[in-house]
Amino acid sequence: MIIGASNLGSVFTGGVSVERTRVPVRLRGLSVSGLIGDTTVSALTSAYLYMDNCTVDCTGATYGIKLYDSANASFNTCTISNCSTGKVLICAYGSIGTFTSCTMTNNKIGAWVYHGGIVLLAGDTPDTMGGSANQKNGGLIVKENGTLL
Repeated sequence: MIIGASNLGSVFTGGVSVERTRVPVRLRGLSVSGLIGDTTVSALTSAYLYMDNCTVDCTGATYGIKLYDSANASFNTCTISNCSTGKVLICAYGSIGTFTSCTMTNNKIGAWVYHGGIVLLAGDTPDTMGGSANQKNGGLIVKENGTLL
């Protein structure tokens, strides 16, 4: 399924959640804000989410992006900001999050990985995802050149 817009004028104001599906969900050129529970964007339980050239405003979120239970998510040239009260990303239980050339600002904590979560940072995506630090409790944060963070 592909949902796209020609500019960032198309807005999801209630967050985005993809759960329990292997059908790829691709969002292009959209602006996402608001919360579903404590999160702005989530992919859970074997979900696949691809976001390209999107803006994610995490104002008020405990987690800007949540990836759980073997979920896969890819963010390409996205702007992810305003996670000032929580974490940009929580990635756990065999999930993989890839961030390529993303702009990230005004965030408190970058990635939090645990129980086998993997985060891949490529292009000019900041090492700490616009936050002060990352947290690891049994997961990996890797740059595109193979450097472990």
